[in-house]
Amino acid sequence: MLIYEYKLDGNQKQFAAIEEAIRVVQFIRNKCIRLWMDGDRINKNDLQTSCAVLAKAFPFARRLNSQARQASADRAWFAISCFYENCREHKPGKKGYPQFQHNNRSVEYKATGWKLDDAGRHITFTDGCGIGRLRLVGSSKQKIETFPPMSSSGCALSAVQMATLLSSVSRLSAKSSTFHLATVRY
Repeated sequence: MLIYEYKLDGNQKQFAAIEEAIRVVQFIRNKCIRLWMDGDRINKNDLQTSCAVLAKAFPFARRLNSQARQASADRAWFAISCFYENCREHKPGKKGYPQFQHNNRSVEYKATGWKLDDAGRHITFTDGCGIGRLRLVGSSKQKIETFPPMSSSGCALSAVQMATLLSSVSRLSAKSSTFHLATVRY
């Protein structure tokens, strides 16, 4: 696994749009947890379909990319499945009952909703959140453009306080390579 970190250069409006996308992800995850709590025999597919229902019901949720909404539902299901697994294995102590998030700090874009420029110096978010084009700033010897854009599989933005960093994680194998991007604000 290779990890490269880059700073993101953007304006306040773009960073506010990132924060808004993160709030939408938190909203969707919490709605999925509530659906599981209130429902009977809710499974992963039910959470995935609830993303489309939420997008139709709430205009601010519709602006977020559909795969990013589904990734949020996947995170909710991961918390639920960990709880079920701990109960099945009779682990001592607390089992990790899924909780509502109040301080979510990331949004994950899968294959769509973002595009790395051919030169590898900019990343563009194409969903309705309005993040737009951000410049990648870094001093890594390995350039992002050495990874083919078609092998890119995901991008995760995460915000924590002030400065913005972009971490590139690449797992290279004989068959395929995946490419993940993440931002961290300190």
